[in-house]
Amino acid sequence: MEEGLTQIGVGGVFAIFILREVFTFLKSRKEAATLEGKVDKLVDQVDSFEQVRSQIRDLHVWHNVTDTDGSKIWYVKSSLTEAMTELSKNIAAQTSAFERLVDRIDRS
Repeated sequence: MEEGLTQIGVGGVFAIFILREVFTFLKSRKEAATLEGKVDKLVDQVDSFEQVRSQIRDLHVWHNVTDTDGSKIWYVKSSLTEAMTELSKNIAAQTSAFERLVDRIDRS
């Protein structure tokens, strides 16, 4: 009976050592996997950052375009340009009408 207890004790100790080694190995693999995951995530963030920098550069180039007067084209709406053109035509017409009126007054 004592031999059985000794054999179970030695087997149990041996099983504990094996389990300890297996768990240590699995823990190191888990830590390595999380480390690889962290490194991959960092690499993805760096790639993402480079893409954002590229997009910001593109936006700067697009926004920095100016017309012959030096006005930024990006901020000038075509509707504003059309309204300004119509306004200048109307002012010219009013000026012409005012000049004709002044001529009539001068004649009378």
